[in-house]
Amino acid sequence: MISTGVNIVEIFSSIQGEGLYIGCRQIFIRFAGCNLSCKYCDTVHKATASFKVHFDDGTVLEEPNPIKIDRLIEIILKFNLNAHHSISLTGGEPLLHSGFLENFLCQLKKLFSIKIFLETNGVLHSNLRQVIDYIDIVSMDIKIPSTYGSEPLWESHAAFIELCLANNKELYTKIVVSNLTTFEELELVAEKLNYKHIPLIIQPISTINQAELISGKKLLAIQAELLKYFDVRVIPQTHKFLKLQ
Repeated sequence: MISTGVNIVEIFSSIQGEGLYIGCRQIFIRFAGCNLSCKYCDTVHKATASFKVHFDDGTVLEEPNPIKIDRLIEIILKFNLNAHHSISLTGGEPLLHSGFLENFLCQLKKLFSIKIFLETNGVLHSNLRQVIDYIDIVSMDIKIPSTYGSEPLWESHAAFIELCLANNKELYTKIVVSNLTTFEELELVAEKLNYKHIPLIIQPISTINQAELISGKKLLAIQAELLKYFDVRVIPQTHKFLKLQ
């Protein structure tokens, strides 16, 4: 067992607001830290001295960081796990803590059978290898320059996808698009990540920057273009307009 702990930002129960499992009730464990700096990132993932746990009944617990495995399991088991579809490992980037996760998930699954849902930027494939046996569903981002803000990560994304497929994991991919997204970028997605059977979610950017807000007309045009290559759905972040965590 790993004796050191990890830094958590928050733990709470809510509905999944993005992707194919939208509306499913999950327990979210938000891990601190990320290996990327996406310009559209709207999530607090900086470590602080403590974090809050929001339970189903409305009670709130404050816990010190870093937290160790035994204590994290105690907290998770206080939730009504039978009322939840899965546990979402989110961030930041949860795979930065793959050594901790390997031990945590191994012990948790011995105590309770619940699906583990990984939300990831789809880059740290070596870290994924450590925990892949304990992951059931993978929600993976594909980073494109117009919204990511840097060079694309085709090779890392492809290696990540191949590892999920080799281990028969349920996987879908997600691209955040804005008014600045180009059709040339989309053509590169189709060329570099040509996995026709993997569902692809087009997610319009959530931003206060009016120049980046994407119109419904362009969203449909993007979907039409990508439908030539993928099974594509347009799904916004529903938790934003529902004002949920």
